[in-house]
Amino acid sequence: MTVAAEKRPLLTDEDPASTDHLRMRSRAELVEHLEAPGKADAYREFLRAYGVDPDAEGVRPPRGKALLMAEQPGNWLTARDYVRARILELLVAELKFDRRLSGARTLSHDRFTADGEKGVFLDFCLHPELGPVRLVGSSFIKKFRHRSYASLRLRGTALTRFATTLDYAVLMLKTARQSPKRFAKVMTTVFDSSPLPGARDILPATNDPAELRRISQDLATADLLRAKRSLVSIRRLLRQGVSWPSYWDAANGLVLSVRSRCLSPLLGRMLLAIEDPIQMSRALLEEGGAQDDGMVSVAGLVSADGVFRTVLFDPENESFFTQIRGGERRTIEWSELRESAAQGQGARPSGVLEYLMLAAFGYYMLVDSGDSFLRFHERVCDIHRARIGVGYPWLTCAADGPLTDDANNHFTHLYRPVFKDQLRDQLDAFMLG
Repeated sequence: MTVAAEKRPLLTDEDPASTDHLRMRSRAELVEHLEAPGKADAYREFLRAYGVDPDAEGVRPPRGKALLMAEQPGNWLTARDYVRARILELLVAELKFDRRLSGARTLSHDRFTADGEKGVFLDFCLHPELGPVRLVGSSFIKKFRHRSYASLRLRGTALTRFATTLDYAVLMLKTARQSPKRFAKVMTTVFDSSPLPGARDILPATNDPAELRRISQDLATADLLRAKRSLVSIRRLLRQGVSWPSYWDAANGLVLSVRSRCLSPLLGRMLLAIEDPIQMSRALLEEGGAQDDGMVSVAGLVSADGVFRTVLFDPENESFFTQIRGGERRTIEWSELRESAAQGQGARPSGVLEYLMLAAFGYYMLVDSGDSFLRFHERVCDIHRARIGVGYPWLTCAADGPLTDDANNHFTHLYRPVFKDQLRDQLDAFMLG
């Protein structure tokens, strides 16, 4: 899960393998973590030390534990995400995670951005040689850069670009299913008719007939009828004014067979569980680390105009504020954050605190094996181990294997016969490991 409010450099000075121990990669490791003695008392002590009510209403899963697959809303239509969805189902059923609070969740009130790893949620790759294509253009990205995902609506040229991209993709699957010759002929016609800018990136890079036939033959190794039906179904979901999160919750749900919902209500209840925000802020300042200016991020807030803002704590005068244009401060009362959370408007704890509170209230996180490990994550792990005595409850798929290769992490790979074997191998490696 990526958190918008925390942006820190990658751990480029460390061997990536050195972080493997920070994520559980098997059912056996998960069971060991679930059964670790003393966790419940340590979590309660941690919450009280941070000024949080450990018995806050509606936060803790009734069964004591839940499993979440949480990301920013956007394209999850990949092989790795499909594997995660199936592991999620198996674990919830076998280990008796709370069904009502477990599942796929979207961070709909995070800050929309195309930067860094979060940019993957704006891209669509049909096949290694067809894309990736950015589903929205630079003007859309610039216009909404500081807005929340929940405030985004697909209209006008942005909707046209998105829809045309899917239309081109459907056309390619349809004609590749007919014959390589037909595929080459139709693609040449599309090239000759000046394809829509932006959406053009989903098309082959060349109109050379021999190359087009080769791509068609490779596409045809997948079940193109099923792939086309899936694309047609998510294309039908596009309509004027559809919100970004609601579209992707529905689209991902159709393809991955998951029910995706917004995580914001739970995060809002977690913010409401903070009884002493000054105590919380000082604890976070001491353990979570201050910024260069001595301030610490304590919460996220979405303003009335949909802009996501980070809420900072000033230890000198024990006040909270957000920064607006030109670096000017706007003082904010904690009661304003509570009101926003109570009304479901997106207020929530900041990144480090959010992760720690999720763990303390019984939530396990099923993360993408392709995610980088950031200094932000390292800080969360350090605090959690120091306070609780065990590693943070992150789990992921195997560290290696064909699905970690981006060449296989595209839409049509879901429909290749080999994917069934890869899926089984990944599930066996996790569940039996």
